[in-house]
Formats: sequence, structure tokens, C-alpha cells
Amino acid sequence: MINLSKIFISNQELKFSAPSHIAPDGTPLPDKNIQVEILSNEIVRFTPKENWNGKENVIFNGSIVTSSHADNSDFLDLNQTYAIYELEVDVTAVNDIPLILRLDGKQAYNMMELNLIQGDSFNAELEFYDVDLDYEGDSHKFYSNNSIITFESVDSNIISFTATNDIVGSNIVKFIVRDSAGADMPLVCNFNISNVNDPPVSVISEPNDNWYYNTSWPITFNGSASYDPDGPFGDLIYFEWLSSEENILGTQTIFSKYLKEGEHLITLKVSDSAGLFDAVAITINVNKTEGFKESDIDNDGIPNDWEIRFGLDPYDHIDKDDDPDGDSLTNYQEFYNDTDPFNPDTDGDGHNDGEEVDRGTDPNNPDSYPGKAQEAKERMIIIIVVIFIVIIIAFTIFMLLRHKSMMEEEPEPRLDVELPPLEKPEKIVKEPLIAPEKPSKLPDDKKPENEVKKEGKKEKEESPDTKMPLKR
Repeated sequence: MINLSKIFISNQELKFSAPSHIAPDGTPLPDKNIQVEILSNEIVRFTPKENWNGKENVIFNGSIVTSSHADNSDFLDLNQTYAIYELEVDVTAVNDIPLILRLDGKQAYNMMELNLIQGDSFNAELEFYDVDLDYEGDSHKFYSNNSIITFESVDSNIISFTATNDIVGSNIVKFIVRDSAGADMPLVCNFNISNVNDPPVSVISEPNDNWYYNTSWPITFNGSASYDPDGPFGDLIYFEWLSSEENILGTQTIFSKYLKEGEHLITLKVSDSAGLFDAVAITINVNKTEGFKESDIDNDGIPNDWEIRFGLDPYDHIDKDDDPDGDSLTNYQEFYNDTDPFNPDTDGDGHNDGEEVDRGTDPNNPDSYPGKAQEAKERMIIIIVVIFIVIIIAFTIFMLLRHKSMMEEEPEPRLDVELPPLEKPEKIVKEPLIAPEKPSKLPDDKKPENEVKKEGKKEKEESPDTKMPLKR
């Protein structure tokens, strides 16, 4: 609001009016977007059109009131003294809450009811309107408080789901349309899903499939894990146990019974009140072995005393498949390998029992562990290589020394002389001793080549014709 008396100042009585509306560019506006009221106390009140925002100029006129027109408050005498005041009015946009209009083509209202049958598919658009989309634009997100009855995504206004057995009955669901400024509009609906009868599910917990039992001990039959999806809606189920060897065994959920020797095909048939049923079958073998059960009450293949020793339940055959120490060996495998079911590394060699069993080493011997044989093999290879290198080096040194020794020794010359054959001596006649003559020389062709050369050289040196070189 503004006060015109603060704008138009005069010591005389003034009259005010706003005769025209023009746009900021000076174009007259035939339709007023802003309603202007001048109140009796000279206060101006502006009222913009609903959902409109923008700028608009308003011109105010102020004139002196004459006595002739004092009673006509709407008359302006242009011949009188007056003043004009132009004011630009800026209307700022205010975020509006989105409005939900229709769901599945029907007018939306809180607690509207929608009826479906189990198995139906629901796919419908949630129609809404946001006036801000016509002016400044806006974006929206879509939410639901139900994980099944919900939108395709937060950016989609399509509600899509299938009515499963999980949501049979009344489902109060709140849908929310939220704009970018955080303003939202909720819609609460009641989806009524009618039940369709489903067959029950048959489950045999005991006895165990393909297990061996004994004729001297009662066998437990347990079908407590069987169920009917319609159970929460009041449907009942009925049990019937059958054997290929003994026909009907019983109609209870859990009971015990002795069976005769042989292979039994055990069938559990579970029916509901409407006659729908489900059946499952297993095979067990019953042997006639006296005392079989006495040492293994739960018949899980693990003796009672071993189970008691390690704190297991000798009456619970399910624990044979447990792995309390997490070493990948079940309790039955721990018993078979004589390891501790509560110690993942029984022999403390740094390798867990499961790894040792898988790799063929002894989980109870700290000197037997995966990789040790390979380590020994690698060490042996290294030793052999070292020995071979030492032998090569020794042989090389020996050959070098031998070669050096041979080079230092000069071989003696060999004489190839043919001696005349020995003649048979004749009769010895004793004669006076006479000094023997100097033996004659061997002819040159009979002497060794080196000796011939030496003699030639000697004769040359002894020859008087040999001339000695003069010394200077």
C-alpha cells in the first residue's frame, strides 16, 4: 500500500484517481492485471490477478477540488490544476502448491478406494496441475510410502505394480507430488486386494534324503517348514505321510516311527481347505544293524562322544553341515580328518585345515603344509646345480694346471736306429788281450737326422777352411 498524500503535496484539498493502466513500454492495457483501490484515507491498495506476476505501470492523478465539484468524487476537471504520478508495480511470483486432480482417470480425493484382485496389474497416471508451470516453469518428483504400490520412478507420475499375495487386504498408501521448491500435495488411497487361493508348499525337514537309518531306532518325520501362502487369511493345511513300503505313515506335522528294513520312498502331501495340494518325496534306506543308533543317536555319521567332546549336540543331525570355525570344513569333515571344528588351523602351521585337506597335506602335522614339498624340491635343485658348478670349476682348474705342466716339460728325442741282427757266436778261442779298435762310424743313411746334422756342423767347425768373421 502507498499513501498518496505523501506523494501529492498541497495546502488545498486534493482529489486522486488512477484513470489508466499502461505497460512499461507505454502500450495501454485494456485488461487490468492489477486492481487499484484508493481508500478514503488516501491509501492505495493493489490487488494483482490470481496467479499473475510481472510489471505494470499505474498513473495517478491529483487535482485541487473546487467548490462546484466537491460533492463529485469521481469527476476530474482537466481545466483545474492537477498533477500526474506514474508508478511501476512489480508483482513477484510466489510458489504454488501442485494440485492432484485424477488417479486412473477418476477424480482424486483423500481416502479414495481402489479394488483389485490378487494377480491384477495396476498401471495408472496420477494427474496433477501446478499453476507455476504456466508462468515461470517448475519440476516435480513423485513418492509413495509403500515399496510395492509405488511409482515407476521418482521422475514418473505413473503408478505401476502387480497385486501379489504379499499385499492381499487393505493397503493405505500415501502418494506425494513435490515441486522444486519443496511444496507438495499428498493423496491418500486405500487399495483393497482380494485374495485368490494359492496351493500350499510342502517341505520335508526330516528325515534326510538318501540317508541310512536303522530298524532299531525310531525315525523322525518333520514337515513343520511346510506353509500355505493363504495361511494369514485363515486357510488351513493338512498333512499326509506316505511310504512306498508301508503306505500311510501318519497325518501329523511331526512324529516318530520305526520302519521295516528296505528302501523307502517317503512322500509328504500337504493340502489346503480348498483341496489344492503340493507333494514332495525323498528316499531313505533302512538297515537292520543292531546298536547302530546307540553310538550315533542323531545318525549324522559323527559319533556321540566326538560331538560331546567338542560341544556339539548329539541329538541334532543338522549340525553336521555347520562350519563354526570357518575353515571350509563341515563338522563331519572335521571328524573325518580328526581336526578341531572350532580351530581353523589345528596344527598351527599358518595354513587352515580346509586348505591342507584340499592340497593333500596333513592338517594335524605342523611340518606338513601346502608348499613344503615344493620348497624341498627347489632346495634339492639348487644343491644339485651348485655341485655341478663346483665340479665344472674343479675340472677346469685341473685341465689348466695339467696343460701348464706339459708346456714346461721338453720331451726327449727318440732314436729310430736299426741294429744289425746278432750272429751266433762261434767257438771262443782264448787269445791274448788286445786293445779294441775304435769303432767305425755309422754310414750317414743309418744315422738319425739330428745326429747327422750335429756331425756336419762339428766337421765344419773343425775344417781349416772355415773362416771366422773379423771383429771390428
